[in-house]
Amino acid sequence: MNIVVVVNYNNPVVTENAISNIKSKINNKDSTLLYVVDNSDEKGSCKLLEKKFNENNIVFLYPKKNLGYMGAGGYAYKKYCDTNNEDIDLFMLMNNDVEILTNNVIQEVSKVKDNKVMMISPKLLMDGVNVNPYIKVRKSTLYMKVWTFILSNFYLSKICFFILKIKNKENKENKENKENKENVPSKTQIYGTHGAVFILTKSFFRLGGRLDELPFLYGEEIYISEQICKMGGICQYNDKMIFSHVGSATLGRKLSYFKYSCIRQAHKFLVKKYYK
Repeated sequence: MNIVVVVNYNNPVVTENAISNIKSKINNKDSTLLYVVDNSDEKGSCKLLEKKFNENNIVFLYPKKNLGYMGAGGYAYKKYCDTNNEDIDLFMLMNNDVEILTNNVIQEVSKVKDNKVMMISPKLLMDGVNVNPYIKVRKSTLYMKVWTFILSNFYLSKICFFILKIKNKENKENKENKENKENVPSKTQIYGTHGAVFILTKSFFRLGGRLDELPFLYGEEIYISEQICKMGGICQYNDKMIFSHVGSATLGRKLSYFKYSCIRQAHKFLVKKYYK
């Protein structure tokens, strides 16, 4: 069975577009189950969507509290395992502002025969620029320590995030940087993918991969990638699979104190679990 999970939070119109897109791009509907996890406090809008998409292979889930992005994926995974005996061949977790551009995306994943491949990193377009491969190599202990220091203070973090925002904009506009991304061949082994869409293979779950430990938001890329490394698996880049992503549609691009708190909490968890 192939599982696709879309997470909704207070933007049902975007989620409706995501469901329609998935329906149009995944052709083997009989072996694909779409979960829509509603993290909103008010469930009425999503329940209207449930009535509109009243189909056997689309399941709407309503957790009692906002579980965050990865937590919503873990919730859907557990629901499937509790109610089905069939193994998962593919598990795809997507932001609701992600659009699949490739036809027959499930068939493209099925071409991967190497059991070591636990995650596939697709070509992901943001503002027309491919952001994958997102993390080519593992972050060093020194890198994580520097960010521990930066995240110790909200105002210091705001300054650093502002500088990074300018730098990232320059990188997007830099022709050489674009060419470096475009010239990465398919099947290249990398450390991690951009968290807007995770494509996990059955090997990830068979060897004990988890989705339910991470704090509320952020840190998803390192969390999944570290598990894959510890299990002896790999993340493989595949430019034949193409997605687009609006970016920060739920929380926005500015560093609010809430966003800062979530990033700090996730970073603290990652350092304690993987960098001690």
